Amino acid sequence: MNKKVITALSVFGGLLVVIIVAGLLVNKPAQQGSTASTPGEVTDTNAAAAFYDGKVIKWIIPYSPGGGYDEYVRLIAPFMEKYTGARVDVHNLPGAGGMRGVNELYASPNNGLNVGIINGSALITSKLAGIKGAEYELDKFEYIGRIIADPRVLVLSNKSCIKTFDDILNSDEQVKIGATGLG
Repeated sequence: MNKKVITALSVFGGLLVVIIVAGLLVNKPAQQGSTASTPGEVTDTNAAAAFYDGKVIKWIIPYSPGGGYDEYVRLIAPFMEKYTGARVDVHNLPGAGGMRGVNELYASPNNGLNVGIINGSALITSKLAGIKGAEYELDKFEYIGRIIADPRVLVLSNKSCIKTFDDILNSDEQVKIGATGLG
């Protein structure tokens, strides 16, 4: 890897760790002596650093080792360890289109030491579609950031009678789409 790529990854990793650490503290019960005035507001970085120093952060990946999400986590984890003083334990929990890992994350204690990487669109569509096994509530997760920009596109055949997004919403017929995840 050339020096520019390594430098860019280091800067990216450092910034991401700051975002993740701030997110881990969201809704964590206030510690005695904390200067945070509202949930999720970190105003004393020394207190945050002291909280994580020597602890273990469990990072859940709801997919198999070797895929894109796994690669992101394994790229970022060393920076998270460097900037928090915590050890990051990576847990791959594949199954049910990612739902096994998402359910595990949802059931984990809200103590600032559990984090996950999830496919947001699959998480939302599985819940909205009422997929059996989605044992989480969307509004109970604390979303702390995105690792990548991932624009989405909806494409239809030029033979389709549907020409706009409003046509989809107003269609009397069921519109079928392909997507990741269950359902």
